[in-house]
Amino acid sequence: DRFAQIRAMDGQENPYKLAQELGDIMTENCTVVRVNAKLEKALGQIADLKDRWSRVNVLDTGNSANRSLSFVNQLWNMFAISEVIAKGALLRNESRGAHYKPEFNLPEPKTRNPNEDPEWMEKWRERNEKWAKITMAKHTPEGVEISYRDLPTPVLAPEPRWYA
Repeated sequence: DRFAQIRAMDGQENPYKLAQELGDIMTENCTVVRVNAKLEKALGQIADLKDRWSRVNVLDTGNSANRSLSFVNQLWNMFAISEVIAKGALLRNESRGAHYKPEFNLPEPKTRNPNEDPEWMEKWRERNEKWAKITMAKHTPEGVEISYRDLPTPVLAPEPRWYA
């Protein structure tokens, strides 16, 4: 039924152009360095692309080897996962590893070895306890729902990276 609906799409939007725009949005706003204002903007742009998808032209209505039909179907899935990435990133107000948000960065430790700065270590531990979580996403009729699950306890306790 889904492919029959997609095969009937004969709007003015080019699915390949929408995919290119999505790639540009994600590259601009959702890579390693993340800023909440840009993530919010990206979510709005993704919502706009999802709306435009309903006016896409499937470009090929054939029944065999129809790459365009498959692409239009997967394009919707690209929008869905992009929305999860952007919303999940927006809600994680942290700066560590792949979740780098400059406005939530810890200040530099007062000592070369952070373990020798108890005040800094306490801030690091608080942040680690708050964000040592797995981000879980669920699609609902109201949109993406984000929740968190604790990480399994590792063999070695987490500690900050530092380079002498």
